Amino acid sequence: MILRNFLLYIVILCCAISTDVIADEHDSQQLLFSPLLASPFEARLGYVYEASDDKMRLDIGHSLDVLTLMSDSSNSVTLGADMMTWTRLRSAGSFKFPVETTDFYFGFNSAWKCELDAGSLVSRFRLAHISSHIVDGYEGERVPFTYSREFVEVHARFTPTASPVSAYVGSQILFSTIPDGFNVFTPQVGIEYVHSLSHQFHVVAAYDFRLASSLSAEVGTHAAVLGLNIGTLNQPHIRLQALWYKGLSFHGMFFDDIDSYAGVATYFVF
Repeated sequence: MILRNFLLYIVILCCAISTDVIADEHDSQQLLFSPLLASPFEARLGYVYEASDDKMRLDIGHSLDVLTLMSDSSNSVTLGADMMTWTRLRSAGSFKFPVETTDFYFGFNSAWKCELDAGSLVSRFRLAHISSHIVDGYEGERVPFTYSREFVEVHARFTPTASPVSAYVGSQILFSTIPDGFNVFTPQVGIEYVHSLSHQFHVVAAYDFRLASSLSAEVGTHAAVLGLNIGTLNQPHIRLQALWYKGLSFHGMFFDDIDSYAGVATYFVF
């Protein structure tokens, strides 16, 4: 409880700091470590229709770089915060979508970017808390229980010079959890592609793989997206995308379920 309160305090403090302290060299619309395109554990604003199982997901979240601790021609370091929810809804007809479960994520992050002759290397450290809850629109047989986890995440992404392709590796490192029994490490790898058709239209594609764990097994979890960004990349824009997911559910109340679906999404990126 003390750690959760501390993390929440840090996030609120970061959000309250005036943007006047952000160095002029850093564009506040552009995160130093941009969110991973295919990973579900990123801050997004929009909705997903999971066509294969006739459910919807509402993502509400934001990551921001609050302080630029260092910035020169070859290195930059930032400190920021993350707050997000992802909510699963079921289709009940007549434009009714009762809420089944909601997950809450908050924490803070630090990113470091290094410009090399061969390309750009950027890494991100996050310390975060997740809790999950069943909501009154759920009609299944799952009994609500306490789901809580505290962890750190470390990722590194490399983009070769003048290349539309980047690759990343990382891991979640779990140090406190209810219930017990999850693996400490959740390794993750991925590849991303961003190609500009014009100033206003950009094709994006990405694949993410995690070796996630339930209480009884490790399961390879796959996520892939193909989309179109409409608008300037480093400014607020819309992303329309198709997606595919297969593996352990990232909704905490259903952590031991296998989800497998294709869908479409609309995100508002800012």
